[in-house]
Amino acid sequence: MSSEPSWLSTPDEVRALRDQLDAQGKKLVFTNGCFDLLHVGHVRYLRQARALGDALVIALNSDASVRELKGPTRPVNNEEDRGEILMALECIDAVVVFDEPRATKLIEQIKPHLYAKGGDYTVETLNPEEREALDQAGAKIEILPLVPGRSTTATLKRVAAGEGKTDDRLKIAVLGSGYGSNFEAIHHAIQSGALKADIRVVLSDVKDSRILQKAAEFGVATLFVEPGATGGRLSPAAQKEICDHLKRHEV
Repeated sequence: MSSEPSWLSTPDEVRALRDQLDAQGKKLVFTNGCFDLLHVGHVRYLRQARALGDALVIALNSDASVRELKGPTRPVNNEEDRGEILMALECIDAVVVFDEPRATKLIEQIKPHLYAKGGDYTVETLNPEEREALDQAGAKIEILPLVPGRSTTATLKRVAAGEGKTDDRLKIAVLGSGYGSNFEAIHHAIQSGALKADIRVVLSDVKDSRILQKAAEFGVATLFVEPGATGGRLSPAAQKEICDHLKRHEV
């Protein structure tokens, strides 16, 4: 459509590129992410990913998808800006936007030859749904090293420090699966002045839990984490996702 940005590719166009490369004995490399506040860590990672094959496609989380994954304060930059900046890098051949939290549907449709992910992941901590789709597509998974000290969270911290923002309140995250009575007690203690703290986020592995509903009513950021099918225990992917959220909210 004429209203679509010039940098945007459709899933069908990316699949056609994949099939063209396949016919030539070449490889399509695929990765996905939010790519909010592009930094040198991203650039080095993307160059390494491109070097694995003959074309690199980025699946970019839409703004709605980023908010669902990382909370209401993100993304910092909208999807149009993020996509245009990515396409300005010579190592990237195409960008496709997806609205779901996971890139599973795109993986199933595109069937990439290789899948690249940063070194803050392992094969075991990849999202199980995405990993199953990669296995079904026959994609080879490559975990690439991180650039130490280069991350969106670290960048935002430096910006906050440069603006002189200080907050000596205890930064808290609350994790729960049920009614949320402990969360309510903590929130009440903060509101009454008995506890000098700030609840940054409430996390739950139950999507319709009362704790998430109550936190939303109180205006606290909420996030659902898919627990995985591990018999009552959080999967490695879920544990990593929770740790990432805790770091992001600086608790």
